[in-house]
Amino acid sequence: MEHLGKAVDLMDLRRAQPVPKKKGVKVPPVLISFIREMDLPDQVKQNAVTLVTARDSLGKEKYGQSLMSDDGRDPYIDALQELGDLLQYLMQCRLNGVDVAGIRELLPILKALCKPEKAKRRDALWCGFF
Repeated sequence: MEHLGKAVDLMDLRRAQPVPKKKGVKVPPVLISFIREMDLPDQVKQNAVTLVTARDSLGKEKYGQSLMSDDGRDPYIDALQELGDLLQYLMQCRLNGVDVAGIRELLPILKALCKPEKAKRRDALWCGFF
């Protein structure tokens, strides 16, 4: 697995990242705008916005701020760590016969965010957050 042109040692994923700095653009409002522009059923978009809003609230309690675009952490490593957790939780659901339809309906958003084109700062400009 590579990141920024070099191999990622999966054991490095165990290392803690620095405490986030309040620098850059607030990510949640830009993400919410991105979700609202997607061609998805309104209820799916509302569920996604509710999820992002709830997680943003928790982040504010834990870190004193929203997720920021330039917070001094490596967002790829953060995302990979969270993906590892998600895979384990989904297997736990599978083992326990838990229906994950509510998660499955959000997969088009994940797929859109993982497209290879780089998001531009203009995404934040369009939202009026930069």
